[in-house]
Amino acid sequence: MVVSTIATPASASTGTKKPEPPPKHWDPRVKKIAAFVERDRGLEFEHPIRVDFLTDEAFRRKVRTDEDDVTAADRKDAAQSAGQLHALALIGADVDLIGASSDLDEFSIVGYFDTELEVMVIRGKDLTDVEVRVTVAHELVHALQDQHYNLDKLYNTTETSGEAFALDVLIEGDASLIEIDYISTLSNKQQDEYYGEGASADENAEDAPGDAPLPEGGPVALDLFSSVPYVLGPSFVYLLSSIDGRELDRAFEDPPVTDEDIMDPVAWADHKRPDRVAAPKLTVGESKAGPPDEFGAFTLYLMLAARTDVKTALRAATGWGGDRYRGFERDGRQCIRAAFVGDTGRDTDEIEAALGEWAATLPPGMATVSRGGGVVELTSCEDDTVEAPEAAALEEAVYTTLDLRITLAADFVGGFDASVKAARCSADRFVTDPALVPIVERIYYEGVDVEDLAEAEQKTFYTRSGRHFQACGVPIDG
Repeated sequence: MVVSTIATPASASTGTKKPEPPPKHWDPRVKKIAAFVERDRGLEFEHPIRVDFLTDEAFRRKVRTDEDDVTAADRKDAAQSAGQLHALALIGADVDLIGASSDLDEFSIVGYFDTELEVMVIRGKDLTDVEVRVTVAHELVHALQDQHYNLDKLYNTTETSGEAFALDVLIEGDASLIEIDYISTLSNKQQDEYYGEGASADENAEDAPGDAPLPEGGPVALDLFSSVPYVLGPSFVYLLSSIDGRELDRAFEDPPVTDEDIMDPVAWADHKRPDRVAAPKLTVGESKAGPPDEFGAFTLYLMLAARTDVKTALRAATGWGGDRYRGFERDGRQCIRAAFVGDTGRDTDEIEAALGEWAATLPPGMATVSRGGGVVELTSCEDDTVEAPEAAALEEAVYTTLDLRITLAADFVGGFDASVKAARCSADRFVTDPALVPIVERIYYEGVDVEDLAEAEQKTFYTRSGRHFQACGVPIDG
């Protein structure tokens, strides 16, 4: 995954100090929330943790990237990553990834749990703000995870950026679902305040976390890579609970090994490790830029969905069997060369076709696709004329298609006792059916009951969903 080095981590670690002895008692301000987290998650804290409440400005200083701390190597790595993302046509030219990532952190993070110091740092002076209380609940889940599963150890055992990304999704999904449960315990007024509906508590409060506007003009792809653990994570954890009541804990004991595991229910259920693919070779005039790594099913999907039909992108990512990529420089431009294999020969064919369709949307000669020995190879270099894709295409690919796919599959497993394969098959057909998608979105995202739909919409829903279930072998009545 090209952008993994600048994605927001699930928890922070300073690497400079050892933790102080834990407090004997909970901070009274968070004691009740900690008790809720224990009950809802079904795990008990081994001991209380320290909580540091900081003013808005003090918190910003803590998470802001200090220019003096950024080394020349950091800037070189960031420039290479930005150039490689531009070569994939995911961002525009001349993007400062360090600055963009720092801006996202400074304005969007309300709290974090430091796994090394075992302390929770919160943006706010007390718990009067609803967003602060919700953040405390979320970060307490990370503290609970760390005490039971040792988050640093889990991250240290990951071998690829895709594996680390999948772990982010699991960790944040677990915390986000507990967060949602906590929000449901708040009063209607507090929930309205949290979701931005109606009057807020104090519109003139200078220190209210989250009041500052997010920076404009930042790369949407970077925001997506950072937010995906919070978007797909809850759906993935919901899927785990639909499979088995113990599946979530088993996932922490034996975490996902690729980002495909969190995108594709069948990949998770099969627990198949990716095929080993040799890193593509460089030729004369090409100099390496960073070590070889896994490109990943998610980056493949997002790249394709940004400029081709989402159905094509989903099919290619679902058939992903493994890959390896190299970043390199040629003629002063950053480039990517990635080698892909599918789960089957047919899957490899579909990846090749999808990459060819994607390359055809770019300036002539920018990207080439070749095949040899059962491996599809993509080479793409920066082109100054290529701009970032439309934000709507990227957001729909993640927030609608992918998130809805996982949620639907979970519902079909849990509600109809369908096999994971049949549930995934049905979910794929639902999210790529243009007549059904708008209806399903209203049902899932707007909370509209099927019975409240217009008669024509009800007919469409029942007819087309029944057809999809039948085609995939989902055991439903009627």
